[in-house]
Amino acid sequence: MKTIVFALLTSLLSALHPTTSPTRPAPTTYGGQSCVYFCRETGALGYAYGGTNTCQTAYTYCRNYGGRYPQQVFSHYGAGYAAVALGTNANGGRVIGSSAGYASQYDADQRALRECVNRGGTGTYIQAQWYVE
Repeated sequence: MKTIVFALLTSLLSALHPTTSPTRPAPTTYGGQSCVYFCRETGALGYAYGGTNTCQTAYTYCRNYGGRYPQQVFSHYGAGYAAVALGTNANGGRVIGSSAGYASQYDADQRALRECVNRGGTGTYIQAQWYVE
């Protein structure tokens, strides 16, 4: 059941959030803050960068994607590359790792993947990437 829910949430995120794709889209330039929310209960993810009310937007995305109790897991204000990694823990739950402020997309990806693994994630992959000026 958890595998089906995970697959459905991943499909939903890919369809609804234009920069969420394991195929690594080209980084897009925006200004300002990066913020990530995650619901441990449902595995829903919401993130936003640039613009105004970035953390409120990320929270709203998480709720819209099925999050019941979104928790802010990451916030960064400043320039650099950013990434969000996802994986699965031993119980079949979704695990997240995130990073921002890196000089290269490779470094941001590696940090996000490492954070995901450090939290017990296996089968990790990059779900989203962006660049903030």
